[in-house]
Amino acid sequence: MKKISTILIAIITSQIALCGYGRDGAKKIDISDNITVMQLTDNLYLYTATEQIGEWGLVPSNGMIAADGETAYMLDTPMSETATRQIVEWVREALGAKITGFIANHWHGDCIGGLHYLHSAGTVSYASDKTIAECNARGIEAPQQAFADTLTLYAGCVEMQLFYPGGAHARDNIVVWFPAENILFAGCMVKDLEAESLGNTEDASLEEWPGTMQTLLDKYPSDAVVIPGHGAPGGADLIRHTITLLQKSPSLHP
Repeated sequence: MKKISTILIAIITSQIALCGYGRDGAKKIDISDNITVMQLTDNLYLYTATEQIGEWGLVPSNGMIAADGETAYMLDTPMSETATRQIVEWVREALGAKITGFIANHWHGDCIGGLHYLHSAGTVSYASDKTIAECNARGIEAPQQAFADTLTLYAGCVEMQLFYPGGAHARDNIVVWFPAENILFAGCMVKDLEAESLGNTEDASLEEWPGTMQTLLDKYPSDAVVIPGHGAPGGADLIRHTITLLQKSPSLHP
């Protein structure tokens, strides 16, 4: 297993927001006024882009970069093409890599807001067939390559296992598992420990969401690092916290 910084684990364990240090003591890198990047392992990077999202105000959203040699994949884009371009340029300049592949967690703008820019740059995009159907139904640009339940991709030697566990925050949301690094990019279906509500549930599958969380608990190691769509990473406690929020939700228990 590739090394995850003990400093990062300390941050995750104490649930401090990502304002400290990452792998080997490296600080977060500010690549613009609203985008920061932190190295998690030899090949994985967490980016956080803060943008205005309607009634929710300024919201920090997480995505990832998997890079090995000259090849890189992006997991989710920021809301805007401008922010997406800034990350692409940072990957090229700082890592010497080109983003050749993109993976969408679901169809919302904080996952595919920069998709058009990536397509114009020749990036191949992947998503659940449900995500592509949602995009097509709404007349928005859709990812190119569809999968039904599972798909394994590689960024160089970095293995990425895509999995559709069921509806949750959105009916089409997926997760990406990095087995060598013991990291699960769960996206918006998992809430960080600071979250006091489920957030935007307009497109949620509330009936499926609890079962989807249990699927994650059953499928992935109990000591995995879990990265939510918004807020600080943690462990399986984020998944259990999401279940607690679901149990308290007036939408499920009027």
